[in-house]
Amino acid sequence: MKKTGKYTIEDFIFNQELVDLVKKGDQAGIDLFLSKFPDAKDLISDAVVLLRNLKIKEDSVPEEQVEEDLLRLQALLHKDKQRHIVWYKWSAAAVIFILISLSCLYYFSQSFWSERDSMFAMLDSLDTHVETVHIIAGDVKAEIGDNAMIRQTAVGDIVVGHNEKLKSDDIKSEVMQLVVPYGKHSKIRFSDGTVVWANSGTKLIYPKQFEADEREIYLDGEIYLEVAKDEERPFRVISKKVSIEVLGTKFNVNAYNTKSDGSVVLVEGSVKVVSKKDESLLKPNQGFFYEPIGSEVRDVDVYPYICWKDGIMELEEEESLQNILDVLSEYYHVSIKCDCDVSNEIYKGKINIDGSLEEVLYNLSQSTAFTYTKKGDSIYIYHVNNNKHRL
Repeated sequence: MKKTGKYTIEDFIFNQELVDLVKKGDQAGIDLFLSKFPDAKDLISDAVVLLRNLKIKEDSVPEEQVEEDLLRLQALLHKDKQRHIVWYKWSAAAVIFILISLSCLYYFSQSFWSERDSMFAMLDSLDTHVETVHIIAGDVKAEIGDNAMIRQTAVGDIVVGHNEKLKSDDIKSEVMQLVVPYGKHSKIRFSDGTVVWANSGTKLIYPKQFEADEREIYLDGEIYLEVAKDEERPFRVISKKVSIEVLGTKFNVNAYNTKSDGSVVLVEGSVKVVSKKDESLLKPNQGFFYEPIGSEVRDVDVYPYICWKDGIMELEEEESLQNILDVLSEYYHVSIKCDCDVSNEIYKGKINIDGSLEEVLYNLSQSTAFTYTKKGDSIYIYHVNNNKHRL
């Protein structure tokens, strides 16, 4: 149970005033509520994130049903009878009743509002539709320049290049949030020496300082890691779909929450991959690939899976223009529409994606003679000559 001083996170999740404010989307009211509890701001912020990610609605529920559900949740929340929570009695006429589907009720029995749930909710609340890479630490935000190296010092300072962005003393939150917009990527060196490259549209949560016995980060997106070896502190990458545990190694994780499939590809060392249905120990040049119907481990050429960290999109085989544009559309999060007469044009080679989409398309057009135009939020590709092009 997450706790700060005399408060626990449950004190605020079940606070009727805070629930009403979150339901109404009253940010000014939430800020005022925060000011009433200066020593519990982080707990309240986490509670707000959790409440925003619940399905909350007005309903009329018999009082007996309310009491039964509250008692049931209370039993699931605290198997330890010594712990106590102040429960708020809801009105029978019009209650705010938290509905999470029946399938989630079993999940409550395993762990309600656990640390992982809180982190996943926090990841879901982050927005990648922004202009610049940035780090969020509580109510402090620091913007990061393109392709700049972020460095976390042993005491928790954040340094970008040679410039100090955030001092540890100014960071009141124990967790840091890295947000990488679409069309960008970033690089961070943790205090233990581990280096992480974060791809386009990635959200990452990591601690201000790693624990003495473990190192954990939370992921929604794609990262490549070179993990500093520490046999006393395993390193874990945790996402909603898979978790990976290592001591020291190099590997790539593709785990976007918005996609049903993903992968873990190992370059060096060994990693243990755990999903909801499988557990696999990978060897170098192997990949763990998962889809809704299942997962598999297979041998791979690793570079095409990690070349994005070098700003490169490599075409292993001959690819159609349509397939290339589909990848670029996802990477830059922009709709790209191609004339059907030219969508089957064939390409082979490497594409530099280290700049803006306009720069990428311009470079392609210099060697392949197509034209493009932007209309509203979409880009249209047309008029391609020749049947095959080498980039």
